[in-house]
Amino acid sequence: MKHVKHIHVSEEVANVLMYIVQKTRKHQDIYVGISPRGALQMIRLAKSYAFLEDRDFVTPFDIVELAPLAFSHKILTDDPTQRKNAIIIEQIVKEVKL
Repeated sequence: MKHVKHIHVSEEVANVLMYIVQKTRKHQDIYVGISPRGALQMIRLAKSYAFLEDRDFVTPFDIVELAPLAFSHKILTDDPTQRKNAIIIEQIVKEVKL
């Protein structure tokens, strides 16, 4: 039986994730970007997603698809409702070159 721990994350996938993380840390409207712990949680989420999709690897598309859902509440902006957060993350994700 396969286990989530055995799902592979390629260097390309890690690079896509790090691109998004770095952009959140440098974005003018974000006070606090994604932390290293937040990035590790995204890896776990993406591995779980790949497992549920019956794959033994994570794709860059998984990161791009999951980022708005997983990261919107992990950044700090001037919007207490966090609606702006999702929009910012979606803008950053659109910049990812796949």
